Amino acid sequence: MIKNIEKVSFFLLFHEGGWLLMYSMAHVGIRVQDLHRSLRFYVDALGGTKDKEFKMPSGSHLVFVRFADFSVELICKPGDERVPGRNHLAISVPSMEDALRRLSGCGFAAGPVGPMGDHARNCFLSGPDGEIIELCEGSL
Repeated sequence: MIKNIEKVSFFLLFHEGGWLLMYSMAHVGIRVQDLHRSLRFYVDALGGTKDKEFKMPSGSHLVFVRFADFSVELICKPGDERVPGRNHLAISVPSMEDALRRLSGCGFAAGPVGPMGDHARNCFLSGPDGEIIELCEGSL
């Protein structure tokens, strides 16, 4: 029996003969050119709260801005020539293995699972139109 649950969010994704249950949106990743300018916009102008921050070995600087039910991940990499904008959609899953098994059964393949912070794991895959999807298990 599950007790003390304040809110459970989920959505269903239909793909060729089956429903895939995902529990909640984790974050939307946005590639930015000027991290300070973007923080001013998402925190000062839109009212988000600066949350976790990571400096990656690749040179990327990641900052999560928290809103009520989701986060925006600001991704800044000096010298990155790619067009700024939406980079990926991250979906929280309760079990990475179950999600990967279900995706595989529907004909989708995901990249390798890796650590994300101290208590989480993630992997990336492409949607049917090439969109980047990140699956997240656990908590940053």
